[in-house]
Amino acid sequence: MRRANGIVGMILMVSLIILPTLPIRQTCTASEVLDCRTVGTFTAIYNNVTIHVGTMIISGNETCLIENCTFVQTGNISVVDNGTLILRNVDFQMNQTVTWQFGFSFAGHAKIHIENTTMESQYPFQSNCLDKSAILALNSRIYPLHCFDNSTISLSSTKTATGAFLCTGESYMYSENSTINGQLWCSQNSSVYLVNSSLGIVELEFHHSAATLSHLRAGLHKLWNLHINQSVENVSINLTLINTWLSGWSIYCWEDSQVSIYDSEVHVHCHVNPAVSIFNSTILNLHVLYNSTVLMQNCVINGSYIQVFDRFIGTIQINSTDWTERFAACFDSDFYISGNITLREPVLFQSWQNTRITRNFNIEAKSSSCTGSQMDNVQLTLYDENTTVLWTGFTDDVGRIDFNVTYIDGNHTDTLWLEAIKGGWTSINEIQLFSDTPFNVGFRQWDVTGDGYVGIDDIVRVAEYFDTYPGHPSWDQLYDVNCDQYIGIDDIVEVAEHFGELIQ
Repeated sequence: MRRANGIVGMILMVSLIILPTLPIRQTCTASEVLDCRTVGTFTAIYNNVTIHVGTMIISGNETCLIENCTFVQTGNISVVDNGTLILRNVDFQMNQTVTWQFGFSFAGHAKIHIENTTMESQYPFQSNCLDKSAILALNSRIYPLHCFDNSTISLSSTKTATGAFLCTGESYMYSENSTINGQLWCSQNSSVYLVNSSLGIVELEFHHSAATLSHLRAGLHKLWNLHINQSVENVSINLTLINTWLSGWSIYCWEDSQVSIYDSEVHVHCHVNPAVSIFNSTILNLHVLYNSTVLMQNCVINGSYIQVFDRFIGTIQINSTDWTERFAACFDSDFYISGNITLREPVLFQSWQNTRITRNFNIEAKSSSCTGSQMDNVQLTLYDENTTVLWTGFTDDVGRIDFNVTYIDGNHTDTLWLEAIKGGWTSINEIQLFSDTPFNVGFRQWDVTGDGYVGIDDIVRVAEYFDTYPGHPSWDQLYDVNCDQYIGIDDIVEVAEHFGELIQ
């Protein structure tokens, strides 16, 4: 680690010394810039407010220096083939009328030196650094960069506009005392070192690899390395954090990767046949695409994002998980959901297009709606909204059974009815695509004394617990006949209405 940081420090120092002394020549487009004056051998220095319209190209060992001015550019800037661009003490304004209308492109060993410079635009613009190019930004405010193909980004005391940084294709990034406002996407053979910095969300990509990740949360990371603090195999990216603050983590699981996540708070994206298991974690956003297998156990799905299922063909197994996020969207998907889930609010579909979800409902029958022993041999019948029978069955010797319901474009918001019959008891229950599971089927326990007959003793017994509630010293849920968390006159009346009935 010390050796790596020392090398980076040397790179920064050498860059500061060498770049200003490079031979400075004017490019073919620079001569069209207003208020341009030449000094020495075609040195172009732009003073005051300078406006340039059209594409600017710096190439073939040429160097373009822009300093001590406000520079308004309407058009692309391309630095290629060993060209060098220096922006020093510049208020740089990219003049656009729409998002990504123009941008920077650096390729072919290009060099870019940005010092004491502020970049502005009415709309976001993109900067791509390719083919062994190098960018050095000192004490500046810049727009996010996309770094590919053995390119290098070095930031010192620099802030970025909101957006996404991308490091991929054996690229290298070093940031010191800097603020990255947005996402930092680490992918495919990239190496990223962040020292005394802060940033938004770190996005880690896993391709054809295995990873066991834990304790990924927002906060200060004093000394953290992906390969040291986590368990990873065949992972080509490397991320090091030293005294660096993150606002969150996003995990991208790609082709045939096997990723397990524990005790974390993360965004999760599953693409192209990964197997992803998440335990004891908070899932801020779940995006599932193509063939995937997802397991969630003891988790909470809770975020400000829509849960998206897009061209997803696979399975989701849920065990003891709370879903508190209300919104979801499904596109061109066909998948299977099983397990135990608790929803705090009904799920609202922002979009449902050409989708088929098969939901497994595991049922538990009990002798009362809110408490009681499990009941075997309970006859269950599932009806649709037109009272058409969709399924029938009986609970096993421990009061359990499960069945599948397939939801498509035309019925995914339907309410189904599950009827339960056991002797003289009957229970009717609503069931929907995202109903809680296990789904508890209970019977009204009017025979609270358990003697097989609803009599005056049952009415008296419920009355003895009148005006009690959870937390009251006399509370007993058995006598809350209608399961509203309060024993009142309505419970007494309900038992009285069944006076004289035999309960088998």
